[in-house]
Amino acid sequence: MGKVFFLTMVTLVSVEKASLNIVLEEIKNVLKPFGLFFMGVYGGGDSEGIWQDDKYTPHRFFSFYTDETIQKVVSNYFQVINFERIETGEKYHFQSIIMRKK
Repeated sequence: MGKVFFLTMVTLVSVEKASLNIVLEEIKNVLKPFGLFFMGVYGGGDSEGIWQDDKYTPHRFFSFYTDETIQKVVSNYFQVINFERIETGEKYHFQSIIMRKK
């Protein structure tokens, strides 16, 4: 049975860029027709890799996207209903995306 709503909150920022399409396809597969998907990630730059300035040990892996790029990537699988950029006062801002399964 499919889901009507799917939520990811800052988890997909740890997915390698080469694998994000696979993850989005799987999320699309578990959603019912016209199901909603909320994705919240940090972004604003275009980078991928171990974050050398991380305060945690071992350092964490992050994939960051510009606002334009993340919207383009997700729109291959979903209709973007709302995109909101939320400033954090830090280097990266929060990208809030509400989507619907096509």
